[in-house]
Amino acid sequence: MATSTTFSGQSHEVHLVVNDNDEWQIKKIIKGDTVNTVLKMHQFDRRELLDNVELRVRDAREKGKISEKEAANILNTMKKEIIDYTYLDF
Repeated sequence: MATSTTFSGQSHEVHLVVNDNDEWQIKKIIKGDTVNTVLKMHQFDRRELLDNVELRVRDAREKGKISEKEAANILNTMKKEIIDYTYLDF
């Protein structure tokens, strides 16, 4: 039987106040979880994950499956996204 795992993490939370004129004001912002935090919750190691991606990208590059530019783009995107938030970042 297959199992499913959710890696969603905690989303950002905003506390608003609406006055009698239907105008709203942000009172508090609580940041959600980063991708790295969610990975840790599920016993994934960020460094190990990035190392594995780098090995696979290097292998694909050496076999001519992707260009040098594509390889750099994949690695840069992974490194950036793994420290970002799991939901909308503001």
